[in-house]
Amino acid sequence: MRTILGNLLTFRLAAPKSSSLDSECKAEAILRVHLEALILAVTIDAVDRDLIENFGQRWMKRALKQAPVRARLAIWLGIPSLSFSELYRWFKDSMRSSDRFKSKRLATSRMVSRAPWSFQTNQALAHWFDPDLVPQIRRHRLSETDARRIADAFERGLGLRSSAHVGRPGAPLWLTFELATTETVSGSARQLRDVLGLFDRPGSEYGFLVQLAPSMGALGPVYAPTALDACGYARFRPWPKSGSLNDTDAGRTYDLDPTRRLGSGGQHGRPEMIHVPRALAECVALRGVGYIEVDADDSTDGHIAFANEVSPGTNVQILLERLSKI
Repeated sequence: MRTILGNLLTFRLAAPKSSSLDSECKAEAILRVHLEALILAVTIDAVDRDLIENFGQRWMKRALKQAPVRARLAIWLGIPSLSFSELYRWFKDSMRSSDRFKSKRLATSRMVSRAPWSFQTNQALAHWFDPDLVPQIRRHRLSETDARRIADAFERGLGLRSSAHVGRPGAPLWLTFELATTETVSGSARQLRDVLGLFDRPGSEYGFLVQLAPSMGALGPVYAPTALDACGYARFRPWPKSGSLNDTDAGRTYDLDPTRRLGSGGQHGRPEMIHVPRALAECVALRGVGYIEVDADDSTDGHIAFANEVSPGTNVQILLERLSKI
């Protein structure tokens, strides 16, 4: 790991132009958090070290392929020539070339009686249902009645495509679970989007909750997510924060609502885990929860606040140095 990440350490970042300062600050903030998450994953033995090495090789190759002259100036001559935006884009591309998910950290068996849920949106409906049999999915804007009819079609098995799965092929399915055996996951679509940290779900999407199985035990093995699974996601946070497995055996979402984060001591959000995509026909329940209505905060201040909570008092260069020495 030292050789590849040692080369990455020689990147020298070009000073951004004033017109691109916001995008550079955002990219630096997200990249900082994901490097912190990679360090945690290795520290608690959540991933195999050779996967980090392979990722570092892909990241270097992306830089040399996409900006060969400037990358060489940065790597071999120490001349500032690369931006955080470029490094973050190549970081995400390198992550996406990974196979499925990489975590080897099984979530705790104490959750076996809890019901697993996944938040999905109307973007998945066309992949799930035949529009000739469930015409509501064609609507430009869904109503509560449309959502109930879609849920009823699911209950009756009407129009389900044989290929319908919850989660994208080749990517982990992200889920949470009920915090008590008597609890039902509830709230408006916006509240659920925010508490689950689903930064990329815009206000124009209609939310659906999918109960994946009667219980976590019936679902089968689930894993705590790592940075290698998050693929550069803008609001993924490494968990447990302290690096101690005593905190929790699941991951933890980053609540997008600043009022709930305030005074929480970092305990905001909900537990999160990953699983392989699940056939919709094997799921237990589907219900609509309405339109999200409001986009997530994509301001520079919001990105910096996120990075300062999750990865305070450091920077990309320091984190690369730490990662290279593990």
